[in-house]
Amino acid sequence: MSTPTMIVLFVIVDVIILALVLRRFVKVKGSLNVSFQGLDFRQLSRFAKDMHAETERYLQSNYSGDPRQLPDAMQGLLSLARSRAEQEGLALDAAMLKQLVAALVRKHRVAKAEEIRSALDRAA
Repeated sequence: MSTPTMIVLFVIVDVIILALVLRRFVKVKGSLNVSFQGLDFRQLSRFAKDMHAETERYLQSNYSGDPRQLPDAMQGLLSLARSRAEQEGLALDAAMLKQLVAALVRKHRVAKAEEIRSALDRAA
């Protein structure tokens, strides 16, 4: 995995973890409006959690485990993530969405990391 890719993935994971920690340990009446460069951590965390469940359903319906089908499945997941992010008002760029989708697919252990990277490169 290239260094920029690792950095982006690390930042996404850190943002999600930070949002979860803040949500758990900071007692604030009303809403927790923590943001960085226009991204609301709480909203991003909720989006990632929702996409995790959505990814599982999508892969069960659209991916049989054949690596040749993976680029099509990844393209579908990218489109789904993009539309969901737009619906929720999240300004996520293409690179960030790719990293998120790759991380979600890796969590479901349906393909090797290299297969996922290759499929994402072919899908986009």
